[in-house]
Amino acid sequence: MVSDYLTTEASRPLQRVLAIPPAEAHQIVRWPALDDHKDGVETTSDHTPIVMMHGMGDFANNPLGMVPLRKRISKNAGAYVHSVELCSKPEQLGNCSTEDQSNGFLMTMDAQVDQFARVVRADPQLANGFHAIGFSQGNAVIRGYIHRYNSPPVKRFVSMHGVMMGVAGLPQCPTNVTGLGTVCRTVDWIVGHAGAYTSFVQNRLAQANYYRDPTDLATYRAHGHFLPYINNEVKGKENATYASNFKSLEKLVLVMAEGDTMVHPKESEHFGYFKDGSRTELFFDERGAVVH
Repeated sequence: MVSDYLTTEASRPLQRVLAIPPAEAHQIVRWPALDDHKDGVETTSDHTPIVMMHGMGDFANNPLGMVPLRKRISKNAGAYVHSVELCSKPEQLGNCSTEDQSNGFLMTMDAQVDQFARVVRADPQLANGFHAIGFSQGNAVIRGYIHRYNSPPVKRFVSMHGVMMGVAGLPQCPTNVTGLGTVCRTVDWIVGHAGAYTSFVQNRLAQANYYRDPTDLATYRAHGHFLPYINNEVKGKENATYASNFKSLEKLVLVMAEGDTMVHPKESEHFGYFKDGSRTELFFDERGAVVH
């Protein structure tokens, strides 16, 4: 049961470790001005390497967020940290910042998971397993890796505002972020010219791959890519390995942003969601994750 290792009220201790302001609920991490000598964090004794996966619209080498965050986590944990980039060419495992940012939208979730697996498997420092920290959409990538690969294994998984049970509305592309204007116009065009569950959109837009319409679950399960499969929601396509891989985690920490306006419903971050057929009534996930 997920409840055997689930921690949902981890925001305060985690914020002490990462020094993330509690009000932050964005896909793109912005690093606040901090004095490295006054954070009050003690180095942990667990030197297991750590893998980070950024959110939609962000990129691993973002000098304003992900880079200083990676350095702070490495310092505080006393561990090696690898921040994964998602390059378009399978053989390219890094140094692709422009692609890394746009691929958060235009690379399917299945392809993102496969590329994540290539990157971590190619890093010899991760060969014996690692802890994973994801941000928003990046948690879906990590979760997909755990279900489908998990070799080397994820030991502990910290999800910061993750889209665990999907979203009931496609997240808005942040047009005000430098470098995303063209990408956002492309995303708007894709969404505007076809339904979310058409093969055209599912094969081109990552966010559509975890769009879970609670009022049309039959179409979601029949035509949605990625999420209905890793959730084992498609009859006849259930995969016992997906469940056993996830249960093998030593610990799962789910952090929900109380004021989140990007992930809807925000309770998805705790494996909660709307009841079937409703866009207002929430449910407790049967695996033991408590919504509130």
